Formats: sequence, C-alpha cells, structure tokens
Amino acid sequence: MGRSAYFLTSVASANPRRSPNRPRTTVGASSSSSSSSSPSSPSSSSPSSSGEGSSCSGARPCAFGSRRLSIVLTGVLAPRRSTTARVGVPDGRVHRHPRVVVFTPPRPRPRLGWSVASRRPLAFRGGDRLRESPMRFSPLADSRLEILNLLDLPVWITDPDAVRIVWANRAAVALWRAEDVRELVNRDLAPSPTIRATLQQLRERVQTGERFGSERTIYPKGEAVRVHMSFKAFPLPDGRGGLLVEATPIRDAFDPEVVRAAEAVRYAPLVVTTHALDGSLLQANTLARTTFGNAFSFAGIFAEPAEGARVLAHVAGGEPFFEDVEVVTTEGTRWFSVAARPIPDAVTGKPGILVSAHDMTARIEAERAKDDLVSVVSHELRTPLTAIRGAIGLVVGGVAGKDPALQAELLQMASENVQRLGRLVDDLLDVRKLAAGSISLKLANVDLADVVQGAVELYAPAARAKEIVVETDVPAGMPVFVDPQRIQQVVLNFLSNAIKHSPAGEVVRVHARSIAEGFRVEVGDRGPGVPEAFRDKIFRRFSQADASSTRSIGGTGLGLYIAKTIVVMHGGRLGYENGKAGGAVFFFEMPARATD
Repeated sequence: MGRSAYFLTSVASANPRRSPNRPRTTVGASSSSSSSSSPSSPSSSSPSSSGEGSSCSGARPCAFGSRRLSIVLTGVLAPRRSTTARVGVPDGRVHRHPRVVVFTPPRPRPRLGWSVASRRPLAFRGGDRLRESPMRFSPLADSRLEILNLLDLPVWITDPDAVRIVWANRAAVALWRAEDVRELVNRDLAPSPTIRATLQQLRERVQTGERFGSERTIYPKGEAVRVHMSFKAFPLPDGRGGLLVEATPIRDAFDPEVVRAAEAVRYAPLVVTTHALDGSLLQANTLARTTFGNAFSFAGIFAEPAEGARVLAHVAGGEPFFEDVEVVTTEGTRWFSVAARPIPDAVTGKPGILVSAHDMTARIEAERAKDDLVSVVSHELRTPLTAIRGAIGLVVGGVAGKDPALQAELLQMASENVQRLGRLVDDLLDVRKLAAGSISLKLANVDLADVVQGAVELYAPAARAKEIVVETDVPAGMPVFVDPQRIQQVVLNFLSNAIKHSPAGEVVRVHARSIAEGFRVEVGDRGPGVPEAFRDKIFRRFSQADASSTRSIGGTGLGLYIAKTIVVMHGGRLGYENGKAGGAVFFFEMPARATD
C-alpha cells in the first residue's frame, strides 16, 4: 500500500474567455508507491468544463473565483518524498514535472498551502470549501508565522510602540473574541501610557535574550481573561522590535481579590517594588521599571551610594524609612519621597523590603523657586530702598544744608535707585506674563544698529560709573523684522550682566553681524566667566552663580531667563561661550524676519 502525497496539476481551462494555451491549476493525489502515473488514471483529470460553482470531490476539479483553482484532498501525507506533477496541454498529452509543492501538516489539523498564482496563504479541511487564512488581513506577511496557525495555543505579535496586535493565529483570534484577524488588528485596545511603557519594558527585556513569563489579565470585548504569557522578540517589517506572545488561559479558580490587587499595583501611578534583605530586586511594577530600568537594587537607586547603604541597613534591621531623597533615574537625578518597610516575602516567607515612592521633583523645585524668589526679591528690594531712604533722610534732615550740588547728588542717588526698583518690578511682571504666555510680539521693520545702539546708550551711565568702556561693532543698514523693544531688552540684559561681572576699567564689546540664518549679536566681557557648576542652570529663573546672602554682585537672576524666552519667541536661540582670554561671550541668533 503506498501512501499518498499532495501535488499540483495544471489542466487546460474550459473557460472560453481564457487562452486555450493557458493552464489552470488543480490539486491532486498521486500514489507514492510508483514514480509515474498512467495517463488514463482517474487522477490525471483531463480537461473539464466544470463551472465556477463545482464541488471538490475525488479527482474532479473544482473552480474557485476567477483563478479556477481546483482541489483534490485524499490520503495521508507522505514524509518528504519527491513526486511528480502532471501537466495537461491542449493536445491531450500529459507531461511530468519534477517541481512540486509538498504539504506535511498532521491530521486532523488544518492543512496549509500557498496559492501558486497569488502567493496568499490558504487553509482548508477535508472536503470543506476553500477559505483564506487570517494572515491575508495581517500587515505581517512572514512565512515563518504560517505554522503557528496549526497550534491550539494562542499566539500573537504586538507592536509595543503602537500598542496594537499586528498578527494573530486562529487560537488567539478566538481568545480575543474577534471575528477574524482583520477585526483584531484594527481593534482599539485603549492604549494608555502605562500599557505602552509595560510593552516597551517587555521588549527591552526580551531583546537582551531574557526568557520569562508572567500571569496577566486581558480584556477581550470587556471580559476579563486571566492568562499566563511568555514573551519572545520578533522583528517587525520596519526593523523595530515586536513582541511575540504565547498565552495559556488559566482555567483554575483564582482569588478575585488577589488578581485585583495585583493589577492595581501593576498599573498604579506609584513606584512599588519588593526586595530581598540584600537589596536585590524581587518584583517591580510598570512605573518602577520605567523610572529605574529593568535591573536595579534598592541601595543602587540612591544618588549617594553611602546613603543607600545606610538606608538599606536601617530597613534590613527592622526599622521603616520615610524621607525625601535624591535618586538616579533613567532621566537623570530626581527627588523622590521614598517609603521603605520590612515585610515577609509573600512567596518564600523570608524577610524582605517593600518600597513605595513617588516623584517630588516638581514640588521641591517649586518650593526652592519660592524660597529663591523671597531671598532675591528681599535682597534686591532692600538695597535700593536703603539708598533711597538714606538720601531722602539726609535732604529732609538738613544735613545737605543749602548746598545745591550736594542736594542734587543725593536726589540723583534716590532717582537711580527708584529706577532700579522699577526694573525689578518690570522683570517680575515679565516673568509672570511669560509663564502665562500672555506676552505677544509687536513686530516691525527696523535697523538692527538702531536697536543695539539704543541699548548701549541706556547703559552708558552704569558703564561710566565703573569706568568701563563699551565698544560697539554693529554695521548700519541691517534691516530686521523683530519686536524692537523686546530685542533691546535682550541686549540690555546682556550689557547689565557684562558690566556687573567685569572689573573696573575693563572693556565690554558689542558685536553684530549677518549670518546665513539671519543675524547674530554678541556681548563679551572680561569677567570671571561662567562657573562649571552653574552652566546647566544659567538660564533658569532666579539662578545666581553665588546665591548666598553675602554675594558681592546683585541681580535677581531673571535677566538671562527673560532674554532666552524672548529670543525663542522670535524663533532664535541663545547661548554663551567662555572667552579664550577670560570672561564670557553671550550671544543670540535669530532669523532676520521673525514670525509671531
């Protein structure tokens, strides 16, 4: 008894609209006990005129759509053994062809093959009518996935960035309660930042070669289904990493309270981790892995290693810990409120550590900004008010007598400090407006030289008071479309900064030139330059290189912040460079025609 092997046979089409020399395809069975078949064999299928609705039985060809695909399903697949395909041609002769497609799926699973004409995956059972595989609707057309349709185990591929399923086998389509894979891949899975972060973390873990599984809950059409998932890496067509998920539904009874608690912790907007007494990680929720990575220890999250070791020893000794500390995250150093307490491990019963933490950086920075504001404003208010009070007191008290020159000098001192107070109030109002986005630009066509020269003249008295020479190199005839008042404010802030930090008798240089993108203005000084520790925060609000109450150079720390905001509003950029011979050069660049 020979076993049968499936092969493809082409016979002449009976469709009068087709060319008589163009064959149509038929699937048949050939006895593997012989390497040849008689032309008169029933399975040789001479040309037939079967219509498109013909059924598939025995060796009778059946038509399918415009391709007129015919199928014969008989026998059991032989192990990989060569066979022959018989091609019928119009003269009635039969020719053997050595090229053959052999299918080897086990019974009674669905048998899969490829349509020779369309290269679409096909699925068929016994005498069932031919139907197309769900892969037809999938954006992934990878032949490696074909065999997965034979499994009873649900398998699907997820795009972690798009948070959607991009391919699924039949078992997965059934698990997700979908009509077909087209409906599943287009289903809205209600992606959230937490779910996206979870999938991306899983992708990172499998890309390192780690193999792992976990119990999770999915919600096909709103119904909770508990499954055990295992994950593997699978490359997507565009080169990004995807996740191949194998899911085994959990049939055993489980405690709903336990499941709800686990899901709540997993997706809570709070870092939750458990550790062994040596600090090694036992479990971490989604936000914890987003914040600290996939592998970290309790002591290792602290910015100061010595502090981490101290806190670990404290908690391992049986004492709880509650404190705001600096920690090292995937985004840099942050402030977290950390609560750690000793607990027994729920699985082994051994002593462990439960940690919960949340990011306090924004609140702490706001508190510091408030403290800085109070400190800076009180200092900047006290100094001019003291001068004003002293000058007016001398005049009112008669100390100046009837000396007009002395009286004028004291009144001039009071007037200058009133102006200083006015600038402070203006800066504070500008900061509030900039933060609220309520400042709009009043653009106009002006000559850049007029704007820069106007700022230099306004600061001439302050430069003369320190015997500082301001040199300008600004060519006339540089038309720009900007807000002249705001650009002049930027130059004034640069000049104020340069004059304050330059020693008496030095030179401050102002230079402007055209560049490919628009224009550039520079203000250079011969001061101490920008300290290394201050470079990252020099353009922040209330930032001072020396923020102590005894600092020798005044200022609110708002000028450069305001200047940067104005430049950015014009579509430009602002920065600084430490000079080769000392000092610093602050500059801004922007297009010659700004847009509001």
